[in-house]
Amino acid sequence: MKRLVELVVTAAMLTIPAAASAQTLTEAQARAAIAPWYQLFNQPVQGDMKTLQEQILTADYESCWGYLPGDCWGRETSIKVVGGFAKSIPDMKFDIKEILVAGDRIVVRGEVTGTPAGDLFGVPHTGKSFRIMAIDIQTIRDGKIARTYHLENWLSASFCAALTSRSGLPKAAAGGWGRRSPASVWECSGTLPTAVET
Repeated sequence: MKRLVELVVTAAMLTIPAAASAQTLTEAQARAAIAPWYQLFNQPVQGDMKTLQEQILTADYESCWGYLPGDCWGRETSIKVVGGFAKSIPDMKFDIKEILVAGDRIVVRGEVTGTPAGDLFGVPHTGKSFRIMAIDIQTIRDGKIARTYHLENWLSASFCAALTSRSGLPKAAAGGWGRRSPASVWECSGTLPTAVET
């Protein structure tokens, strides 16, 4: 009996590294797993949003922006939210700038640009474009995205665009929060709602 227990424990120990290495993604596998997801943010999307997301996301997919109850939504809500960008930001683009791979997780640093077609998260429509950074941590299971932790500063996109609709901008603290680029796009960064005086 003791020999049988030793064999079972040995077999278990030998299979643990194999199982862990099966979940380690190469950079090429990581890019292949996430590319279809980020294409959904590049408008206009070709195809049915529900069908596309079902091909990309696990059935129990969660999109999370925090740790509190209610800070995550499932695949059905994701279909509605991501699908809604076609109307709210019809020229939206997501550009992957960098990825880092750690086991079954992929960290994506990206840039989101677009011009809201109407009010954006309660801020009145101004017709101005925005550019924000996005950080996502994607967990991959069986070739699909199982969970996304994401951080985008949509408030800065909304607020920064609203500031540009005024004839004058408020004075800003040194270091500022938004700056004008050559194409009248406001680049939003930092954490404080201030703007550089032009």
